[in-house]
Amino acid sequence: MPDAAQLQAAAIFLGETETTWPRFLSECGSAAHSRRYCVNGVPQLARAPQARQGLFHRRDHPAGVMFATRGCAHRCDFCTLAVI
Repeated sequence: MPDAAQLQAAAIFLGETETTWPRFLSECGSAAHSRRYCVNGVPQLARAPQARQGLFHRRDHPAGVMFATRGCAHRCDFCTLAVI
């Protein structure tokens, strides 16, 4: 319900924010940000930063790869991942 959220917020984000968040921060610094940031595609995660290992409470983390609950753009009937 983005239109309802728009009534209560200075800016809203639709979709993943890998590309829109840096743009928002840049625009916000000059007090000229948009009210709505939209991304319709699936983000490319190849260049996504990895979490700092010191943030993990367990020491058996799999080399910093901890993407979870981001969902998936596919609708495979055998999969248990959330669909975006």
